Amino acid sequence: MTIIYISLPFFADCDFPLIKELRQQGCRVIHIIPITPQCLKSTLINIHAQNPHDGIFNATMYKEIAIYSDYINQDTYVINRPYKSQHIIKKLKSGFLLFQFIKSFHPDYVWTSTPFGITDFILYFFKNNILTVHDPFPHTGENSIRKTILEKIAFTRFKKIILLNKTQSNAFMKAYNIKPSTLLTNRLGSYDCINIFASKSESIQSYYPYVLFYGRISPYKGTKYLLESFVSLHKKAPKLRLIIAGSGKFNFDISMYKNLDYIEIRNYYIGMEETASLFKNALFIVCPYIDATQSGVIMTAYTMNKAVIATNVGALPEYVMNNETGLIIEPNNTKQLHDSILFLYEHPETLKRFEKNIQHHYKEGEYSWQNIAKKYISFFKMPHRDISDKDQNQTES
Repeated sequence: MTIIYISLPFFADCDFPLIKELRQQGCRVIHIIPITPQCLKSTLINIHAQNPHDGIFNATMYKEIAIYSDYINQDTYVINRPYKSQHIIKKLKSGFLLFQFIKSFHPDYVWTSTPFGITDFILYFFKNNILTVHDPFPHTGENSIRKTILEKIAFTRFKKIILLNKTQSNAFMKAYNIKPSTLLTNRLGSYDCINIFASKSESIQSYYPYVLFYGRISPYKGTKYLLESFVSLHKKAPKLRLIIAGSGKFNFDISMYKNLDYIEIRNYYIGMEETASLFKNALFIVCPYIDATQSGVIMTAYTMNKAVIATNVGALPEYVMNNETGLIIEPNNTKQLHDSILFLYEHPETLKRFEKNIQHHYKEGEYSWQNIAKKYISFFKMPHRDISDKDQNQTES
């Protein structure tokens, strides 16, 4: 089976281990990463200066990608697009170049993690297109008319669609008139790429114990409630610290928190060595989101066997098993945040139990990349037809 896998750098942390596993299970995966000025710094990839030449090149042209040698091989490429959005002619030429490049491999499937935009619209001419939908519904404060239009087009053009949680599958099919035979629900595995940097990361645990909020700052992330709860928590746990790490704009005034010595706000793009250090040395991770789908932050935490406190929104309870790999609380609830953080801080034996469960489920068990990849391969081999509920259940087992 030959698969063309096109995915933006934003998803590299979940793409790299999946592609590696698919290759290990006998698939030929030609991995293509579009590089534009807007996505030089995201998740695993931190490109300091974009190569000025447009075209398709082996991914090792960027040393910032070449460091992932365990995950990429000669079949990983970048389509380098070093021009800004107004260059429509160059964009269309780039899309045609990509079409010709893909066609030369005679692929069985063309798989992408984002709907094709104007640049790559020509790729819809391939018959066996597969789309992974990371966010079936827009997050609070992140809706876009352009994105909505492209998604609606994509949902009618792709032969197979993948959703990364079961929780939202029925609502998704109803909202976009998706047939059950077209849809597969699968999962994310642990983002084990971070282990490349974990051995190099310095220990900061000896300085102070801390809990971690990590990721891009956005209104739906609920940092306001976390900060409010931590101020009151400090009176009961004066040695505990909070680190908030991620780029983006806060939608509320954080000036009062900047002067508190028990709260540290790192409001910038966090590189992978710093990311590894933050997760490795944290007591546990907090995801106080007010809406969500699944979360890559959770999968990064699980790579380090770190428990997660998450809110009961979207598919987070599907990934954080309450009282087994972490705690599930209600959103917008500072008291529950306060109480759950304090509980895990005061009960290290519970954290140890959670860590063992994470190891069992995500490294060795049903949620390992090995099982996730097997499920994809089985789904791709199924003919495109309407199937019974019984058949659908079998594909999800």
